[in-house]
Amino acid sequence: MIEMREKWEEIVDVLDFAFQPIVNIRTGLCIGFEALLRNWEQLGFSSLHEVFDWAFEKGFLRVFDLALREKAIAKFVRIRLQRPVKFFFNLDPRVVTTPEYKPGNTLQILERYGLSAKQVVLEISENHRIHSVDTLQRVLEQYRKQGFQLAIDDYGMGFAGPRLLYLYEPEYVKIPRFFIEGVDRDGRKKLFLTNLVATSHTLGTMVIAEGVERNEEFYSCLDIGCDAVQGFLIDTPQKEVSHLKEEYEIVESLYLKNRRKVQDSSSMVLENLELLPTVKAEEPLAKVCELFRSYPKCRFFPVVNNDGEPLGILQEEDFHNVIYAPYGRALLENLSLR
Repeated sequence: MIEMREKWEEIVDVLDFAFQPIVNIRTGLCIGFEALLRNWEQLGFSSLHEVFDWAFEKGFLRVFDLALREKAIAKFVRIRLQRPVKFFFNLDPRVVTTPEYKPGNTLQILERYGLSAKQVVLEISENHRIHSVDTLQRVLEQYRKQGFQLAIDDYGMGFAGPRLLYLYEPEYVKIPRFFIEGVDRDGRKKLFLTNLVATSHTLGTMVIAEGVERNEEFYSCLDIGCDAVQGFLIDTPQKEVSHLKEEYEIVESLYLKNRRKVQDSSSMVLENLELLPTVKAEEPLAKVCELFRSYPKCRFFPVVNNDGEPLGILQEEDFHNVIYAPYGRALLENLSLR
């Protein structure tokens, strides 16, 4: 092992990040990019996990991780796309459960680089044994209040499993390559993924299939109901950010090819779907009322946040219950709601 290990600042200079796209499984539109650490082999480490284990044993995991976080963010903001995408970054749970941990450092970094917290997804790997679940949960609640989103990485490979899914209410669950590899030929893997997708969707969590490398694996993930895919079939991790794209045509091509083959009732439904306008959560009541007038046959509208992510459904009946309730007309006419 080289002497440079004793100086974590110099190690950070050698380490680099590559970005791998996470894309919508039906459209190929990029949801975000995961920052993946690179160049650790040059420093004599035998694995990625050994890098952080070493920093933890030396007693400076927090400052080391924070420096890497800033380096990844500085590179991420150089990605030039027409629409905002998510920044997925792996969070070692040991960082936030150490006595010297202080909240707010990541927000300060984001402010320096002009990035919003709502664009950041913190990935918590299930592979790490979490000794203080209560402490981690409190810290993650602080992150969520600040606008960060959460993802469980390596789901099904570690110690907590459904407990993390229940406690942390993540926006995303990432399925590792172990369960994706050969899923088209393995009935047990397909059953596991089907149940996981159903549970996740019930809880309002999106499912990302990692390590997708073959067309057959892609189609199995599509049939099972995964929301997004990541893997060599889509693109390899890229150190050069200019190589990253907003849309990956291979996904749309595979999806359309599959639709031409499938001639069942589900494809007929897809052919006849109608694209409806959405309602933002803070939309004034007067505008919502106008929307129902403009679409008299529509009985509901999707509700989304400012990033276009789904929050729920606004039904005409519920809307009318508010308008026709006492003071409903006053609410509608109030200038502050226009």
